[in-house]
Amino acid sequence: MPRSDYLIIVYEGEKGAHIYPMPPRTWRRASRIMDRYGAALALELLDARANRAVDRGDIPSAVRWRDVMAAIHAVIKDEPEEGEPRH
Repeated sequence: MPRSDYLIIVYEGEKGAHIYPMPPRTWRRASRIMDRYGAALALELLDARANRAVDRGDIPSAVRWRDVMAAIHAVIKDEPEEGEPRH
């Protein structure tokens, strides 16, 4: 069965598989930035970079920075909470 035949949507608060349609380079970039600065500071820095890109009219760069921010948010969201079982 081709992967394109099915789409799994996970709503806020539900457990299950997640689909994040981002290229591998976005995940690698997010990982490197989080390793270097931590998630909270990385999000602040990326937000500033994206805003500067918009200010100079470089919308494709701004979108790429926002994609990296989305990947960081996805990683943070998928981290198990205290007392939550790990799989």
